[in-house]
Amino acid sequence: MTRRSRRTLGLSVLLAALCALGLWFYRSQEASYSRRVEDELLAVAKLKVEQIAAWRAERLGDGAVLGNNPLFRRDLSRWLASAAPEPPEAIRIVLENLRRAYRYDNILVVSPSGRVLWSLEPENPSLDATSLLLLERAFRERRAQLSDLHEGPQGVPHLGLVVPFLDRTGTASRPVAGLVLVQQAQTHLYPLLRTWPVPSATAEALLVRREGDRAVYLNPLRHTPQGPLKLRLPLLRQDLPAVQAVRGTTGVVRGVDYRGEKVLAALLPVPDSPWFLETKVDVQEAFGNWRQEARLILALFGALLALLCSAGILLWRRDLQDQASLRTQAEAQRESSEERYRSLFEDHRAMMWVVDPEDGSIVDANPAAAAFYGWSREELSHMKVGRINTSPPGAIRKAMADGLAGSPMPFLFQHRLADGELRDVETYTSPISWGHRKLLFSIIHDVTDRLRLEREHRVLQDRLVQAQKMESVGRLAGGVAHDFNNMLQVILGTCNLILDQLPQEDPLREDLLEIHKAALRSAELTRQLLAFGRRQPAVLQVLDLNETITDLVPSLRRLAGSSVDLSWIPGEDLWSVRMDPFQVEQVLTNLTTNARDAISGFGRVRVETRNVTLNEDSARMLDNRPGDYVLLSLSDDGLGMSPEVREHAFEPFFSTKDDLGTGLGLSTVEGIVVQNGGFLHLDSELGEGTTFRIYLPRWGSSASPLRETPLDPNLPRGQGETILLVEDEVPILSLENRTLEALGYRVLAAETPEKALTLAAEHDGSIHLLVTDVVMPGMNGRELAENLWALEPGMKCLFMSGYTADIIARQGILDEEVQFLPKPFSMNDLAVKVREILRF
Repeated sequence: MTRRSRRTLGLSVLLAALCALGLWFYRSQEASYSRRVEDELLAVAKLKVEQIAAWRAERLGDGAVLGNNPLFRRDLSRWLASAAPEPPEAIRIVLENLRRAYRYDNILVVSPSGRVLWSLEPENPSLDATSLLLLERAFRERRAQLSDLHEGPQGVPHLGLVVPFLDRTGTASRPVAGLVLVQQAQTHLYPLLRTWPVPSATAEALLVRREGDRAVYLNPLRHTPQGPLKLRLPLLRQDLPAVQAVRGTTGVVRGVDYRGEKVLAALLPVPDSPWFLETKVDVQEAFGNWRQEARLILALFGALLALLCSAGILLWRRDLQDQASLRTQAEAQRESSEERYRSLFEDHRAMMWVVDPEDGSIVDANPAAAAFYGWSREELSHMKVGRINTSPPGAIRKAMADGLAGSPMPFLFQHRLADGELRDVETYTSPISWGHRKLLFSIIHDVTDRLRLEREHRVLQDRLVQAQKMESVGRLAGGVAHDFNNMLQVILGTCNLILDQLPQEDPLREDLLEIHKAALRSAELTRQLLAFGRRQPAVLQVLDLNETITDLVPSLRRLAGSSVDLSWIPGEDLWSVRMDPFQVEQVLTNLTTNARDAISGFGRVRVETRNVTLNEDSARMLDNRPGDYVLLSLSDDGLGMSPEVREHAFEPFFSTKDDLGTGLGLSTVEGIVVQNGGFLHLDSELGEGTTFRIYLPRWGSSASPLRETPLDPNLPRGQGETILLVEDEVPILSLENRTLEALGYRVLAAETPEKALTLAAEHDGSIHLLVTDVVMPGMNGRELAENLWALEPGMKCLFMSGYTADIIARQGILDEEVQFLPKPFSMNDLAVKVREILRF
């Protein structure tokens, strides 16, 4: 954008902002003035309503005070009982004082039937129909009543206050007489309406009420000679504020008054009356001052706009002068730029050329390009790129089209040199203007050596990945083999006990010997797997799976990403399981990663736990054993799996993620589940999502007890030495305990290191030998031995583990020279090893 354009745009924005600001200021001032006028008008209406309500309350108060005066009521009753034509002096004095004090025009004493018995005025007028009805209601309700505004016999608007007097001497009140206090509206009510807080030529307060389908004006009107109660306008005239008032509208409204003038009016009802108050003022008067202010505001903004326009004209003229100067400078700069470009093109060591995209002909090439390709510049300028570029013609045309479109990505081609050699090149192309033509300028880099190094690097990377995969397989095999050792330990020990119990001629001995041989072969195989796996032993713990997963949920949600809604539904009263918490995390991490990768766009993952008990039938359907399990399931609504994928899902290195996956995720999950005595079930269909159900055995459920059997009497036997036996697998602990006791040793058995320390502290005599597993919850075997050596310095140690001795030593738990008995071992092995250690 040129400086002139920027100035024009800036001036336009400034003018638009000034106009918008002026309009906003004008509207805000207009609204503020309107609110002030409306508030003042409404304040006058509220003041007059309060005054009228107070006046009405005073009149009703007069009646209440007079009616409840016992002396006056007594004097009135005596006079009426005497049948005298004139009331006594006391009554006349009270009534005369009341008239003078509150400016009543007349006070009449009437009978219950409405006949005038006496009047303060010489003439005795008769009651009108309104007063008669009011008298009847006063006796019926037994309290003073104030009439509505109405015309008297002479046509003068007035109001009447009727006070009933009752004879309360008997059980029932009997009407005796009534007082009618008459007050003309012009005496007190109309003056309240005529006053206005400030001088005004059109302001007016009007009192109206509804009579049928018309609104009646009750007070004299300022702008018409019609008297009160004379002007009646139909309710269909909804533009009249008076009509709006009797229809229930309150607040400030705009409309026309009885003259047809536009007015601003405040409408309020008078409490406890059929009246409505309208305070109004002509719009012309109400907003007269604002019009003067508005003219001043518009004049100021007009002057400011004129000033800005003048400044804009001056800037425009100055820009015209600057443009002429700039054109001269631009011409000089263009000539200088062309000279610099020519120098850069000619002297740069990078290969450059200019190509016509119409036909692919080379327009010009620099000396570096000529030296690289082996043709002279003149020869190159008569060639087309298709002779050098080995790509198909269609690919070349597409690359030139992309270059014209300004593609920032480099193009990778093979170019042929003059001697026929092929070289890999990267071409950076951009469009340029060459006179009136649109050409392509290209910078060419020889990347043959770089691509060769990258290919060699990829080969090395593939080898590294393959090596990592093989190490992963070894770790998985080591973990599985470790659990096999514990199971084989029980199998071998139990076989020894049963064989020792059976007679030589028993036919079952052959079957048991075959089991024993198979177990020994399996033990050897597991030792090979452990040596191959080189894996850290799992730290088994009794877990509340709900607590463990709850701690993992935040990291799993981060792993799933913001487009996946991961919900966690923990089961109630969940049974405990025994496994390594890290393995739980590894299982859920692999499954969540697979679920995330299977979801396209937004999706859901559901993690859930619950207790299940498999009977014979349900276990058979799942191809597993019956019992109590904790079920951990993870479901997603992703793409799902085809039958072919499901068949190979748990195979190592099988992956559907091309080069992005290792293919070990699900095989690792399956290995961990099986290692912990559980099993895994997969449900998936294409387009229906995937569900993994993991069944982990309940910890603490009943296990088959090991039978106690005597050992071979020819085994090396003990001489009463005390052995502290520590093993966290209860079946193995029980088996080894019985074996050692049968060999003549005194055994202190403990299933945890903590219990072993307690037993050692409470034991009175010496402990000759510690036989302990290496990997146990809370404390490993080496740490336990160090703690016990503080109590028993001369105690000897024998360590047991499902891992090989060299692996345990490399984990920092054992030294290479310690006494070690790898699992599984036979009871004969245990007897010989214990005796060998105690002998020296």
